Amino acid sequence: MKQFLSLPALLALTLVPAYAQEAPDFGSADTDRDGMLSVQEAQVAFPDLIIVDSNGDGMLNQDEVEAAVPGLTFSPDGAPAEEGATVGEAEYQRIVQAVEAQAAGRGV
Repeated sequence: MKQFLSLPALLALTLVPAYAQEAPDFGSADTDRDGMLSVQEAQVAFPDLIIVDSNGDGMLNQDEVEAAVPGLTFSPDGAPAEEGATVGEAEYQRIVQAVEAQAAGRGV
């Protein structure tokens, strides 16, 4: 017996971008449970982002994220991130929202 995908199912498979995978929650992304994301943890959580460890410390900081996610700022007034400010759970949630908005075509 032959099986066919329905048209809506076929369209869903072709229209969903490959990068639209759901980001893990912070507790799952922060594999060493130190409350901050390393560059390696961020690369696993967001495999489609190009994250550069610009200061070479192995930890993800806010200005490195702002460089990787166009339009994302952590400062309420849009000023650049404080140099070396780490990425914890609250910042992680902002990254997830920005990445999901970009994947949906809404921008940040």
